[in-house]
Amino acid sequence: MYVNVTPITRFLASGRDALAGRIVFRSFRLGRAPEGDSAVAHRGAIVSCISRAFALAVITLALIGLGLSASAVLASSGASGAVVSADAGPETDHTGVADIEDADRDDPTAELLSSGVASAQSDSPIQTTPPDDERVVVRFDDDHISTAAVAEELPPEPAITVEDDGPEIVIDDHDDYDLPVMQTTDGEVAKANGDTIHPVNDNPDLVTFDNETETVGDELEVDRSSGEVQTIEGDEVRVDDDRVVYPEYNTRDYSLEITEVEDVDEGETLSVTATVNNSRWAHSDDDTASLNLSGGERDFLADEESIDLEDDDETELSFEYETGAGDHDIDEAEVTIEHQNGGDTVNGDSDTADLTIGAAGVAVTITETNTPVEGSDLVVDADITRYGDVPEGTQSYPISLFVDGSQAQTEVLSLSPGESTTQTFTYETTEDDVPELEAEVASRVDSSSETVSVMTVEEHKDNIGAEITETTIGNISEPLTVDTAFTYDDELPSGQTEFDANLTIDETVVDQQTFEFGGVPSTDDPVTETFTYDRDAEDPPVTDFAIETPGGNESVSLDHDTAISFSNVTDPAARNETLEATVTLENTGEVPGQETLNISALNPSAVDSNATIETTAELNPGESVSEDVTFDLSDNAPPQLELEVQTSTTTETTTAEVRDNEPEFEITDTAVTEADSDENATLLTVASTVENTGGVAGTQDVSLSFDDETVHTESVSLEPDEEATITTEVEVTEDQTYGYGTTTEDDSVSETTDVASSATADTGGILSLLPVGSILTLLLALSVLGALVVGAAVIKRRTDPTDLPDGLQDRMAALQPAAQRLQNAARNLVSNDGTGTVVVQNNLPRDALVRIRVRSGDEIQFLEDFELAAEERRTLECLPTDTQFEVGSGVDDIAAHEERFDGGTSEVGVILRPEGITIKPL
Repeated sequence: MYVNVTPITRFLASGRDALAGRIVFRSFRLGRAPEGDSAVAHRGAIVSCISRAFALAVITLALIGLGLSASAVLASSGASGAVVSADAGPETDHTGVADIEDADRDDPTAELLSSGVASAQSDSPIQTTPPDDERVVVRFDDDHISTAAVAEELPPEPAITVEDDGPEIVIDDHDDYDLPVMQTTDGEVAKANGDTIHPVNDNPDLVTFDNETETVGDELEVDRSSGEVQTIEGDEVRVDDDRVVYPEYNTRDYSLEITEVEDVDEGETLSVTATVNNSRWAHSDDDTASLNLSGGERDFLADEESIDLEDDDETELSFEYETGAGDHDIDEAEVTIEHQNGGDTVNGDSDTADLTIGAAGVAVTITETNTPVEGSDLVVDADITRYGDVPEGTQSYPISLFVDGSQAQTEVLSLSPGESTTQTFTYETTEDDVPELEAEVASRVDSSSETVSVMTVEEHKDNIGAEITETTIGNISEPLTVDTAFTYDDELPSGQTEFDANLTIDETVVDQQTFEFGGVPSTDDPVTETFTYDRDAEDPPVTDFAIETPGGNESVSLDHDTAISFSNVTDPAARNETLEATVTLENTGEVPGQETLNISALNPSAVDSNATIETTAELNPGESVSEDVTFDLSDNAPPQLELEVQTSTTTETTTAEVRDNEPEFEITDTAVTEADSDENATLLTVASTVENTGGVAGTQDVSLSFDDETVHTESVSLEPDEEATITTEVEVTEDQTYGYGTTTEDDSVSETTDVASSATADTGGILSLLPVGSILTLLLALSVLGALVVGAAVIKRRTDPTDLPDGLQDRMAALQPAAQRLQNAARNLVSNDGTGTVVVQNNLPRDALVRIRVRSGDEIQFLEDFELAAEERRTLECLPTDTQFEVGSGVDDIAAHEERFDGGTSEVGVILRPEGITIKPL
């Protein structure tokens, strides 16, 4: 049977050692009953424990007597840790931390050792593969080892192992020890000179523990020369007979980057800078980085630099190489680390970078070319720079211009090392160089080329553009000014910067300006010029103008227009007399100038004078002028003469009537009206209207006749188209039909009228007894009856005289007197209310029986049948004036016709023609 006495002994030990200021640790494990020396030792331990307990009790009582508690004393020593109880056998349950706290909370040694790995302890069973925080590792801070749980920065592959690829070392619980102990993952305990190794509270380092003296011993470190783990004092750490080591102690892992390469020329020093980083724990002080240069067919070592790096460190390496002649072929630099040191592998790295070594000689760069026009010079500017110091001193170098591969010009330049200059080359182009050529400037070791466009002359001209920006027209006494902006739409050719431009008006050059491109500030800015036209007052208006350049024209059209009117035209005019007219011209456009008018009689034979009259007028916009013209008409002037006036923009015409050069008095109206009446006589007014329808003014005697006697004569003077009315009064005493008329030197008119005196009307039998309306109705009825007796063909519309029955003409003639008397009576009654007249003109080649009817609505206002001799005219006063009415007429063998008129119509003409009857207002 196993008896576990460890808690008792540890309690006594911790109390004694705490008071003595010492940190101790002791554990016992009892298995079988000890025998021999072991039994003696065991009994001695028990006695020792009892002695310690007794001593501690005495001290505690003394402290109580001083008023202090034992717990306060223990707390002042900083003891609050725990220890792991030893295994007491199968029946005893112990779980590490819980047993420690229950066994002894006042043991400072247990607290110090256990808290260092508190995070590594677990209630779960020990694992074959340890968690990361249980691993024993190296760290970047120093050479000491610790657990991964407390290490801050670790290198790659930090694990501590058993030599010869043995298992990893961890800190974990062990059945044989109260505290976590350094061991392999297989549970084999690592010891330094027989002492176990444990973590320490508040200390990242692992320490040894002297089981004999129960004290903390030495810390552990890795020997950088061998990788072996040992104490600071040099004691080896082993697992059984195998050394504990850090297998990656001598491994360096470099990362390399070329950060700068300075391009040089032959004879100068090439510098290459690289950055190297060591990401491992091992220090580097004997590795080497090399610079290799290559290019063309060469590949060689140019420089070496040693590497001195701490763990997790970075440094900068600088390499140099003195270039010489022929090194211009080198185009790549490579820095590498590929060395072996003492049999341990160094993981190296490499990096490459492009570089340029300029050949010792002359470098050329074309900086500018022009765009030439065929036949002009190509101009090439080039920067020339000597590079390198080989050979030393000032040297002469040939520099050449090649055009499409053919040498065009060579210049020899003297240059010292590093000297630069600018050289201009020229070449005269030809039409064979269009549209482009290849220009190359070359030295022995360098060249520069450009493709240059060559323009044709036509292209060059087309690039010139003009835009009219402002036009000032002014009045007739001021100049016309035109502001124009000129542009060039391509690169300006060298030497081709001046151009001429013209201001043309109506295709005539009036001003010329020379302008130049390429001035300040640049060719991209327009060049502005002002053109001036000093007009003369007699110049015609400007209708359009243009700015002409080699590249084309920029044209502007101005608003030029006129308005023409006729007034005061002699109309009618007389042959062999003058025709006068006034012509008014107005400038309705926007430009001033002198206008030319041509006024013409379009029938040249109509005038004895010039058929065209030309005149001029100087007008500003909005101004007008009037011109009077006179034409002498010939004897052959037609009845209608057309006049025309023309300007450069407008044409206007008018027509004048032309008559014979004599007056002609035409009688337009003759009438008889009742002025007054009594029982003995009737007073009549005879009136006639005469119009001068001739071409000139005249004076004639106009005579009025009544009952075949001249009753009045009057001298009348009339201008053409003027009319006058003359009147006289006559008295009649008998009821009968009277003739009356008017006579002039050129015309005569005869008419008849029936007169019934008032006395006769009073004794007129049946008619006198009837009201006027009844008498009118009776007379109209009798008139219609008589007409029916004479023949219906007179009333009805007829077109063919052969349709009349045989003997109708004779019956009409026999009945005519009676019908005429009835109709005259009816007419006299109706005409008393009518004020308008109907003029009937017989243009038939024979006598004709005519019917005239005036109707207003459904009421017949006038109806009369009468005979008219050939060319005879008769005037009837029978029209109403205030209502709409219809005038109808019929002839025995011509189709009847009727027209409607408004109430304001005062005269209606009826003309009998063979082709029909015409009825129209006069």
